Amino acid sequence: MLPPHFYQLKGEITHEAIEQILRGEEPTIEADEEVKREVEKPLSNFQKWLESTELDISGAQYELKLEMPAPLSTPNSEEYVLVGKLDLITPNLIIDFKTGTAQRRKEHKIQLVAYKILAEHNKIAKDPRLVNVFLGGKEPKEIEYTNEEIKKVESEFYDLMNEHVGMLEAIKRGMKMPCQISFKCVYCPFVHICRGY
Repeated sequence: MLPPHFYQLKGEITHEAIEQILRGEEPTIEADEEVKREVEKPLSNFQKWLESTELDISGAQYELKLEMPAPLSTPNSEEYVLVGKLDLITPNLIIDFKTGTAQRRKEHKIQLVAYKILAEHNKIAKDPRLVNVFLGGKEPKEIEYTNEEIKKVESEFYDLMNEHVGMLEAIKRGMKMPCQISFKCVYCPFVHICRGY
């Protein structure tokens, strides 16, 4: 199994190349040979998806960074900011590209819901369709989430935001993180303030 940072690097390089392709440029990949081999398949699948998708991505913005005050129901909420970098967005569509093969994971839906909230707050989209495009398998796969799925996940997103901020507030008051240091720390939203790291 490859270390988590390798997958993160693969994703970053693939996303940079996708952005270049969407802008009509030839992608330049500055990485060692192992990483270049790893991004070949997702980029090939991206090209296939681009040629076959029926989604209207004309006029899309790419790698758009948005932020807003965190939508919280806790005191001190003005201290927190929700930030996201959207892979592709139009006024009625948000697409997030995934370089891995795992599909229909809850965190994929939560991420798209966060992007929806950011886009609507910043008046860039209104009630957009939410789509993941998976590029890591044999063929690209497009998954669009239903309004019912989105509403359910939206509620979970707000619960998760409040839970994370509650934990951050507890850490500020001196609570120690209730976990062991491991390779999974790279995925932890609290790694930048963890006293054990």
